[in-house]
Amino acid sequence: MINRIVNVVSMFGVIIAAIGVYLTYCSLDSLNKQMTQTHEQLTWQNYNHLNERYSNLMTKLAVAAEEGKTFENLSHENKWVIRQYFDLTSEEYWLYMNNLLPEEMWEHRILPGLKINIKSELISEGFSYWQSQGAFNHPEGFIDLVLSI
Repeated sequence: MINRIVNVVSMFGVIIAAIGVYLTYCSLDSLNKQMTQTHEQLTWQNYNHLNERYSNLMTKLAVAAEEGKTFENLSHENKWVIRQYFDLTSEEYWLYMNNLLPEEMWEHRILPGLKINIKSELISEGFSYWQSQGAFNHPEGFIDLVLSI
C-alpha cells in the first residue's frame, strides 16, 4: 500500500515537472517572439531616424550646390555638410555590417543613393578633402567602399 502511494506521488511529481517544463518553454517562446518583434521595430525606427537625417542633409547639400560648383569654393559650413553626409553614410554602413539596419534598406536605398551622390563633383571632392584630413576611418572598409564606386 505504501509503495503504491509512493508510486502515485512520484507519478504526480513527474506530471507536475513536465507541466512546469512545458510552461517554461511556452514562456521562453513568447519572450523570444516579443524580443524579435522589438528588435525589428527598433531596427526600422533606427532606419527612419537615419532617413530623416539624410533628408535634412540633402536639403542642405542642395543649398551648398547653389553656393559653388566646386568644393573649394564652399563656405566652411557647407563643406561641413558634405562631411556630415559621409559621416551619416559611414554610420549606416556600420549598422548594416553589424546587422542593425535592414539589408534591403542598405542594398536598395542607401547604397544606390551613395552611388548617385558620389558622381557629383562637389560631393566626390568633399569626400577626398575630408578623407585627406583623416576622416572616415571607421568603420573599417568604408573608404574602400566609397572609392570602389
